[in-house]
Amino acid sequence: IGVSVPHARMEGINGLVAAFAASPTKVYLETAGVPIRIMVLVLSAPELAAQHLQFLSKISMLLQSESVRQTLHNASDGSAALAFLRAREGI
Repeated sequence: IGVSVPHARMEGINGLVAAFAASPTKVYLETAGVPIRIMVLVLSAPELAAQHLQFLSKISMLLQSESVRQTLHNASDGSAALAFLRAREGI
């Protein structure tokens, strides 16, 4: 579906942070030739295992929706995409 959610729990991270990138064409080309059009990088502190997994679950379920992915691809800017994500599923 053209989505990538790399993630890690690591020392030096305070809380849980995520970075989001979307493009109507591609953010990058995966090695198998699959264009990744949405990427969400998720990093969290080691002690936040439960919150890390909950966030991964929410974002993964959300991005399975074609209409959600299309809305993100067509967002006017990053602020609009972030507002849309925050309004969904408490992300």
